[in-house]
Amino acid sequence: TSSARRVQTYLNLTSTFLYSIVTVDGVETPHELILGNKQVPSFTIHFPTSSRVFTSLSLLMQADIEKYSQAPAGMKSRFILEETKNVQKLIHHLQTLRPKETQALYQMLAEKRRANTPELQAHENLTMYLQRRAHRNIDPKWAEPTPPSKSGAKGGKKGAKGKKGKGNSDPVKVIRDFEQLTQERLAQDKDAGAAEVISTASDVRPKKGGFMAEQLPIDGEDGILESALSGGLKSDESVHHEHEKLRDRIRLKRQLGDWVETSFSLGNNEERMKITCNCEDYSVWGFCEHCIYIEVLHRGEFNFVSKGTEQWQENRKKALHNIQTQCERVRSSDV
Repeated sequence: TSSARRVQTYLNLTSTFLYSIVTVDGVETPHELILGNKQVPSFTIHFPTSSRVFTSLSLLMQADIEKYSQAPAGMKSRFILEETKNVQKLIHHLQTLRPKETQALYQMLAEKRRANTPELQAHENLTMYLQRRAHRNIDPKWAEPTPPSKSGAKGGKKGAKGKKGKGNSDPVKVIRDFEQLTQERLAQDKDAGAAEVISTASDVRPKKGGFMAEQLPIDGEDGILESALSGGLKSDESVHHEHEKLRDRIRLKRQLGDWVETSFSLGNNEERMKITCNCEDYSVWGFCEHCIYIEVLHRGEFNFVSKGTEQWQENRKKALHNIQTQCERVRSSDV
């Protein structure tokens, strides 16, 4: 079978490692030359976040769809435009990419990592910068499908327990109605010959609606952040663009950041071996799963007191071999 038609899955290796990038003094270096080599004094391994991987995959799928849009009849992309924003479909496609597609995705991610500088880039606003550079863990239930909205259900009742409007008032509509009422009252008073100054302070505004904190969520589809990101964003017809747009981002629940960077330093006679990370867990606790990856896979010296009968050193060698060979295949152009 032609390699272009072969579907290849990478068993027991998530995108966390498959699309990771190792650098030594800022220079990209193959995994097989670094991981497990105890003579290497220092290196940094860059793990792409799920949001970063899915965003690049979505753009890869859109580019493939557009490439085939002008193709002769009978030739079409195997991707569907609606699937490029569907997390469940993206998970499926990520697991079943063909070798050439896997390599193309790796190249896209590698370019993004090289451009991941601390400075605010010319095409970025503050929101885009935080999505790229901030670090916040993903929600444990991020991959669960979003339940259907109750308010959009056919024949659904508004309000709690059948009470009209309770807990479901539109904050924007309430404010607009209040302002309209204020203007009407001013007009009436002006016609009567005495214009009254109506205070618009929050203490005289109607309490009904979204003035309670719990009714103005930050995260989620109905949250303030979502409204801020959606406002004024118009889709264009072309997916070819010099810079990634805000609307291209695949936002996963709670997660911020494009790359988790874990650094290893062997130290010298005066300094001990040091492993650091820029993820949220390390910032809070001083330790994280990424540090364990390096401790176990690279050094092979983690103290598994309760796993003494598991022959973990043999499992480590197998895992290390799998990472080295699979990552080499993803980087290689001869697939």
